[in-house]
Amino acid sequence: MTVFKYLLVLRNGRPADPAVFLTPVRTWGLGERLIVNTGQQFRIVGISRDTDELNELHARGINGMWVVEPVA
Repeated sequence: MTVFKYLLVLRNGRPADPAVFLTPVRTWGLGERLIVNTGQQFRIVGISRDTDELNELHARGINGMWVVEPVA
């Protein structure tokens, strides 16, 4: 099974906890909710499209970066 890794960052620029989300699903969109291994839910509010940033992440084995906010 292929696993995709996404870096999770809060709106204030700090890493979310956990900072990396693993998923078998490659395509996610704005507004979608995800549940991390601690049971906490986050909503995707931004997806990095910066080519230089994405190239650096890909070199480290990370598929992308999402800006997230906690869901109550």
